[in-house]
Amino acid sequence: MATMHRFQMCLPHDLHQFLVRKAERDGVSVAEVIRRLVIRESADAPAAGAIEYALELVGMCSGPEPLRDDVPVSERPDMYLADAILSVED
Repeated sequence: MATMHRFQMCLPHDLHQFLVRKAERDGVSVAEVIRRLVIRESADAPAAGAIEYALELVGMCSGPEPLRDDVPVSERPDMYLADAILSVED
């Protein structure tokens, strides 16, 4: 079992009542409701460092070549791939 950490927090009355009602509906403690909410929220969050890693990728594939037919690569990657393949075959 994972190490548990105890902490206290203050909530406005309406949020506390929400947690109490949800705990009663789910048949669990208020602490368990909070744990489940935090687990669900953390599962939706990007992995640690994922955003920084993605930002490092920005611009890695840029090149000095001009646009092909005034079309950026993001709109027509197939056109850029075809140009790259044809230039290798020449």
